[in-house]
Amino acid sequence: MARIKQSKKDLEQQLKHQIGFLIASCQSYDLGKYPEAKRIATILRTLFHRTRTCNPLLGQVQLKNIHWFNSAAPFDPKNLVSHIGLTSIRFTSGRLPCLIPKGAKEKEPERREYPTLDFNQWWSRPVVVAVAGAEIRYFSRQNLVLNVAETDGGTHVDEGLDEVYNELSRQNGLGLNAIVNGKKYPLLYPELPCLRQIGHEVLLTLKKKSPHLFEETYADEIVFVPSGQEIDDPSAKIGIEINIRKGHA
Repeated sequence: MARIKQSKKDLEQQLKHQIGFLIASCQSYDLGKYPEAKRIATILRTLFHRTRTCNPLLGQVQLKNIHWFNSAAPFDPKNLVSHIGLTSIRFTSGRLPCLIPKGAKEKEPERREYPTLDFNQWWSRPVVVAVAGAEIRYFSRQNLVLNVAETDGGTHVDEGLDEVYNELSRQNGLGLNAIVNGKKYPLLYPELPCLRQIGHEVLLTLKKKSPHLFEETYADEIVFVPSGQEIDDPSAKIGIEINIRKGHA
């Protein structure tokens, strides 16, 4: 059966819908619904990922190859600990330390603007480097988005996860532990705050490039909502343990 090509107006309307979905999922994440990051991954896949049979939506509207805001801290190859360029560690009274999106603030700050990268660099450059597992593992925005969207609950739940991604997500490949009175609590699922931060970069970029596609407002910073498991003992000694690269004392 013949397929009818969508008009430019149709495609722009589709993009407006996806931007609205992305804003809604980001807002839900910020309220503490962290699994919403899986829906963020699905939307990002729709926007950016090319397959043999489908062009990404942003490619269809000639927006994919613009320059994208890059909030990731640069990776230093000499670093002996894991690199998590899209997140920060947040300490909140009465809670375990946790990873949060890098753009999250406790109150509305002055507006700032990130540097930009061309699409190929932005999509494929490592933003997470995990050193605490069997080998050093590198993850780009593309790796994070596709692993979550295609196998870990975005558009599909696979029976098995990629070994490298599983090590990052479930096995504390970053080697980060919260310490409470000497007891370790691994900081698992770092892909979730990373995806929230990628969604932030995308929305800031599109808002600057094509504000007419936004049917609702989106803030320039992520307003921080306290997160992390609550601690029963308010006098507990709390800290962070970071494992160094294997083979180094």
